[in-house]
Amino acid sequence: MRLGVFALLLALGCDTSLSPEPPIPDPNRVHLGLLQAFGGPGGFDGFFAEKEARLALQEINAAGGVNGQELDLLLAATERGDPDPTAITRASANELADLGVVAVAGPPTSSDVLGMADLAVSRRLPIISSFATAAAISELNDDDFVWRMLPSDEFQGRVLADRIHRDGIDTVSILHTNTPYGVGLARTLRAAFEQAGGRVLAQVSFPEAKTTDFGGEVAAAFAQGDPPAIVLIASAFETAGISTALLERNPMPRPALYGGDASRDNALLGNAPPEIITGMRGTLPTAPRDNPSTLAHDMAYRSVLGEEPQRSLLPVYDTVYLIALALLQGGENTHEAVRAHLREVSRPDSSAPVSVGVGTEEFLKAARNVGGDLDFEGASGGIDFDAHGDVTRITYEIWEVVSGPEGLAFVRIEEVTLR
Repeated sequence: MRLGVFALLLALGCDTSLSPEPPIPDPNRVHLGLLQAFGGPGGFDGFFAEKEARLALQEINAAGGVNGQELDLLLAATERGDPDPTAITRASANELADLGVVAVAGPPTSSDVLGMADLAVSRRLPIISSFATAAAISELNDDDFVWRMLPSDEFQGRVLADRIHRDGIDTVSILHTNTPYGVGLARTLRAAFEQAGGRVLAQVSFPEAKTTDFGGEVAAAFAQGDPPAIVLIASAFETAGISTALLERNPMPRPALYGGDASRDNALLGNAPPEIITGMRGTLPTAPRDNPSTLAHDMAYRSVLGEEPQRSLLPVYDTVYLIALALLQGGENTHEAVRAHLREVSRPDSSAPVSVGVGTEEFLKAARNVGGDLDFEGASGGIDFDAHGDVTRITYEIWEVVSGPEGLAFVRIEEVTLR
């Protein structure tokens, strides 16, 4: 039985879970892989990521595809919360490679990326993670086979520390998941916070995918005194579990809460006690306000899918465009063309670049300018890959949980752009 790899069904609204047998990939099409979580905590992200990838493929294929061939999508699953998620991720990636994909959009997490980077190199399979942010990824010796669409947490830690300081808080405790993401972001946050004169009362880690029984971790956060703020570097479900433990402890006054990008998910609003998380603030990599490609994407998404897009998944949509543009620029539909040309199509390298946005007309413009200095301006913002395959145009949203007539919601209270 396959580990979850199956060809993209052409109708955007079809239910792939009802397909009795995975169709054989069409040999006349160019295959892209989508390696995402379709099960376990946060598994719904995979289904929304698939919608984003499908929309991008539809727009690109409407322009005639790439180098005379249409593109399709092969899906593969990672499993969050599984006892050995890295083994599943590696097996799925191997199967995608066996099926001949030219590149993979994914895997989603920093742990996934670090756990399969050697496989990407040995199989000569470019992987472009939409969500991995651990600083350790920048240090990989990956021969340009590992890329990511979000900035390193070296930046997020500094932005979050600065916001906490500007809110007038000089002492915190930190609770973080014991993963490359959690450990790395806690390290950069602590360094930036202490460098600015702040004090960390306690730094407490907990096992990955733990979602309940946080009484011990919360007690440890208060062991050296009552912190005026607690920073939670955790997924939405983990953050909700910690919030429940805080409610049970009921410290007075209640500490302010802060979080990172992994906490900003509707799962937090639906599972955490409102009296604890109302007022929580955090950081999220985002597209600048009024970015033309974001607006174009949102209009197309509503028109085709009849629902509101999830902005956090825009990097998946952009990944498909970048892969297609690299193939176009390379003049051949191979993984080597993706590897060799991703960087150049992501950024301006001359005084007169050809700016390429999203949508069919923009992809046709790219096709007319093959060989020129293509500069992709994505729905998630500018990319501009550096020598490590890292994004260098960086904007963060500062978000806050607010209570309104319709319940809890995230609002953007500030935008911070780093150059």
